[in-house]
Amino acid sequence: MKRILVLTAGLAFLLGGLVVASRAGGDIRFGADLSGADEVPAVDTIATGGVEFEVSGDGSMITFEFKVSKIVDVTQSHIHIAPAGSNGPIAVWLVPARPPLTLIRGEVELEVKKGSFAASDLVGPLAGKTLADLVAEFKAGNAYVNVHTAAHGPGEIRGQVMSR
Repeated sequence: MKRILVLTAGLAFLLGGLVVASRAGGDIRFGADLSGADEVPAVDTIATGGVEFEVSGDGSMITFEFKVSKIVDVTQSHIHIAPAGSNGPIAVWLVPARPPLTLIRGEVELEVKKGSFAASDLVGPLAGKTLADLVAEFKAGNAYVNVHTAAHGPGEIRGQVMSR
């Protein structure tokens, strides 16, 4: 029985090391779950969403997959810099990738957008900085994503970016 426990513990240690090693040498992931309750001030809506970010191994690119549902007349979405409970300036445009604004008309049952951005796409407080600076804001809990709509110009759904 002791041998089985030792082998199991050793295997768990090795597998844990592989996970840490692959994470350290590979891509880093962050994400946010979006709801009206997290907007400042809160918005009463049935709309929901989520976004997943993946930082490339060399740190030169961040890809994302963005999903929203039960939302009407989306105008734009961004990453903003501010802690939970506060509003802050735009740091990255997600949808559309750059101004001008576009309207996704009507109710969206499920919309998936995929894209990527580099340091050259950073604006506002991160303009001229690196993606490592944005990742530092993610890690510190100082970044959020929100989705703006025609009915809720400041934002209808929002979520703080966290490690995944």
